[in-house]
Amino acid sequence: MPYPPKAEGSISASNLKELGYQYRYDAKNRLVEKKLPGKEWEYIVYDKLDRPILTQDANLRASNKWLFTKYDAFSRPIYTGEYVNALETSRTAIQTKADGSTALFENRQVANRSIKSFSTISRTIMNHYQTILNDFDNKSTNASAESFNAKIKAFRSRFRGVRNIEFFLFRLTNIYA
Repeated sequence: MPYPPKAEGSISASNLKELGYQYRYDAKNRLVEKKLPGKEWEYIVYDKLDRPILTQDANLRASNKWLFTKYDAFSRPIYTGEYVNALETSRTAIQTKADGSTALFENRQVANRSIKSFSTISRTIMNHYQTILNDFDNKSTNASAESFNAKIKAFRSRFRGVRNIEFFLFRLTNIYA
């Protein structure tokens, strides 16, 4: 365990608690508990693919809460949130529960991405592409429209000029629809 100079080479329980960096690993050599100077123990729970799915510090532990992370099929985090469990409060109990889970990733179900839905989106964008591709004239638009405009501008900046507008709109709907 590394000790800062303030510990002056003395290994005591109080120095360890206040100044020591402590780490605990499970049988799979994953970091499951860590204690940093001035903080209480932090816990980490992993899924079957060794991705951290739950984390908990002392503040969350007081209210039986965990921060969770959900992943897609490519192990990219897709969303996070709070998980409350008043029944299993220890890290090992929750790890056992996670080990028994069969879900490895979240599926994003897109409702029927058919040619018909593409045509509707394509027509809408085609009719308004001048407004979308240029900056909004009316600055009181909603945030999602401005976010979409920013995504389109970022997409265009990567490809410097669009020669085939139809293909551009097709790619755009597949990426952001």
